[in-house]
Amino acid sequence: MFVTNNDDIKVIRELAAQVSEISKKSIQSQRRELWRDVNSLKKGRPPIYFFANHLEAMGTEIITDEVLKCKDPYWRRVEFDFRYLIFKDWVGDDHVVEPFFTAPAVLKPIGRNYSFFEYVPPADRRGAAKVKGYLKGEADLEKFTPLHHEVDEIKTREWHDYLNFVLGDYLEVDISRRPGYTSLVHMDEIPMMLGMEDFLYALYDRPDFVKRVTKLIADGIIQMTHEGEASGDLSASAFSYIQAMPYCHELPDPKPNVYGLKLSQLWGWTQGQCYSGLSPAMTQEFLYDFQFPLVREFGLSAIGCCEDLTNFIPILKRELPNLRRVSVAPWADVKKCVSQLEDKYVISWRPNPATMVCCGWDPAYIRSYIRENLEIMQGCHFDITLKDVQTVENEPWRLYEWVKIVREVIEEF
Repeated sequence: MFVTNNDDIKVIRELAAQVSEISKKSIQSQRRELWRDVNSLKKGRPPIYFFANHLEAMGTEIITDEVLKCKDPYWRRVEFDFRYLIFKDWVGDDHVVEPFFTAPAVLKPIGRNYSFFEYVPPADRRGAAKVKGYLKGEADLEKFTPLHHEVDEIKTREWHDYLNFVLGDYLEVDISRRPGYTSLVHMDEIPMMLGMEDFLYALYDRPDFVKRVTKLIADGIIQMTHEGEASGDLSASAFSYIQAMPYCHELPDPKPNVYGLKLSQLWGWTQGQCYSGLSPAMTQEFLYDFQFPLVREFGLSAIGCCEDLTNFIPILKRELPNLRRVSVAPWADVKKCVSQLEDKYVISWRPNPATMVCCGWDPAYIRSYIRENLEIMQGCHFDITLKDVQTVENEPWRLYEWVKIVREVIEEF
């Protein structure tokens, strides 16, 4: 069933061996405790965290196509992920490297497909791409068939055995049985399904249609999530993405192949970047009222990505009794966010990557900027997260130095 390229497997095993050794370092346990404390609103040093994906600086300047050796597309992506973990170990942020490798189960056909929209790049390759939507009227809603969750057990076992053959000597293979659509982030894609400009007009011209689309998608996600819960397929390792390390004292640790958890034992995370141009009231009417019923079912929730939530925090506090983490984007009003969140929530503060590492290198400015904001957040529970790093101007050492500088400034406090 699986074609094995011996050269690819050799590369992957060598990297897996390195990741395994990194995962055994005592610093990993220390980092888990660090995150447990901050995520559980206990006093401690704020964690330092950065991440960049394969489309950002990590894939365009650091782990480039020239660096990658695997030919098979799947193993090439795994190779990238392993090299990323090895790079982060060198950078020294508070990322926890786990002693297991998580891969998705093979799901049976699930019906609805949300990814019909496409990106149209600008003609001159400069500026933002245009999103070409496909939802124009009622007839288009017929493309959405009911969502259901079911794991193909035979193919999943074969897949697990194959991965274990490749990686098992170094990393335990963890199979995520998470349903295909449990992430409420898919609701953030609704504006792209209509096309961003058409979506904004539709909010005024066809609000009932927008709400019908939103309810249709929300109902599908809720149904599939509940089916996954009823099937006993939910695990903490499959619900660990909260744009931070998920360790806390209230919820189970992410562990490989431990299933049967309830939503009330897991983290929920969502965002609303595509709605960021709307008022808080309109965002609640057209997004939150559909997102939050499911978010409330999780044990704890983390909200936000790059959108400025400064003026949305009152809604989040009122509507989400399980709210724990709130992102404070580079363009947010830090003082106003702190005054609203105080020490009752975790602030995930995101300094602007452009001024940190992307556009020039100014250690004095970094120290001053970090120090200024740490003074504002004194008495709060927070992490410092550098994300969306589009470039380091071919100087990867900037990330190492940035973490070092931030750690030194933290020690001043």
